[in-house]
Amino acid sequence: MNIILFFLAIITALVLVILFTPIKYGLEASYEQNLEYSIRLGAGFWWRFSIQQEQQKKSWQLKILGLTVPQGDRKALVKPSKAERAPKQPNKKKSSNSLKTLKSFGENKMHISCWRLLKRILGAIIPDFIQIRGRYGFYEPHFTAWCIPFLCALDGMGKICSIDLIAVWEEECLELEVKSSGSILPALLLWYIISFFLQVSTLRFFLALKKSRKKIPAASAT
Repeated sequence: MNIILFFLAIITALVLVILFTPIKYGLEASYEQNLEYSIRLGAGFWWRFSIQQEQQKKSWQLKILGLTVPQGDRKALVKPSKAERAPKQPNKKKSSNSLKTLKSFGENKMHISCWRLLKRILGAIIPDFIQIRGRYGFYEPHFTAWCIPFLCALDGMGKICSIDLIAVWEEECLELEVKSSGSILPALLLWYIISFFLQVSTLRFFLALKKSRKKIPAASAT
């Protein structure tokens, strides 16, 4: 019994440490003629993941507890052609069920709850720093001019965003360098998701969805 409690305490402690360890991420990208980027994710010593593309060659690396996960051989996935795929027949039952689902979605004001959840998640994962540098220019000069107010508005967002783009009027060009970094707290995201599913509107929506699915087999049997 003591051994079981000991292992449960260790597992609980590990879960709490993972939930309250921020996941730090970083992005570095550049574009001149080809796109090159490097994306990094990591939660301290627990795991680190990076993927990058340089000179049209992609590579990735995953480390768990400091150990590098070996990369397997890449095999091409052969997808069936459109001629080999069986044609899908329209299903009237699914269409009527989707209409009832949309109706229940609106009646329970799920759009408000989903929008609130989306804002919370975006606020939790928003980068701490964004830097954009380079030159840009379109074939039509007035398109280049239209971008200036938009870029000035983004540059005025404070310490989060820093934009240094030079408008080129004589030629069409696009040269960009982007750097961004931030952190995500898994416990905060988990709390947002749990609170979303515990809302009254969400519970009512899933209860109505469950009832509508039960009525369809009964109607088809009669």
